[in-house]
Amino acid sequence: MATVTKKTETKTADAKSTEGKAPATKPAATKAPATQTAAAKPAVAKVLASATTHVDAKRTTIYEAMFLLTQAVAADFSGAIAHIQEILARGHAEIISMRKWDERRLAYEVKGNKRAVYILCYFKAPNEQLGHIERDCRLSEKILRSMILREESMSLEQIQATDGRKELEVEAKLRAERAAAGPNAPELPITPVATIPTESDQGEGYR
Repeated sequence: MATVTKKTETKTADAKSTEGKAPATKPAATKAPATQTAAAKPAVAKVLASATTHVDAKRTTIYEAMFLLTQAVAADFSGAIAHIQEILARGHAEIISMRKWDERRLAYEVKGNKRAVYILCYFKAPNEQLGHIERDCRLSEKILRSMILREESMSLEQIQATDGRKELEVEAKLRAERAAAGPNAPELPITPVATIPTESDQGEGYR
């Protein structure tokens, strides 16, 4: 009987000594649920696909463009060229080459105009911007007609060799001097026609 009483007292003392102390527990390792990890994979795939689409949208192409200016608009030649450059700049285009192609009689009358100045331009632009450039050309009050085609037959070096922007600056200056001199001003020098083949000859096919 005394032995039982002693064991009971020992258990009671042990219980009192551990009272108020938090039981020691081993921290559990934190693991992400398997379902959460699996769900993350499609999300990553979506991000990669979106990035690829974004890169594709920014791909650029070299285009050949012909712009027709009326003689009235070409009187302010510098302003007309700057207007074309502004439209291309709004479309994030990089001009590679620009020159006066010709000044000739149209195959048929367009909006009361029988003659036009042809400006040939090669530029590089994002594919997604082409529609905006064409729309601005159609809405322009200074551009009589325009046509833009994908350039695939010439190398970059060949296109750069046709650049005539310095000649455009010279002609703009001559036209300004001629306008200031009045009716007795000398005629402008004739610009040789470019030998580059184009489907836009004689004003046909323009928008």
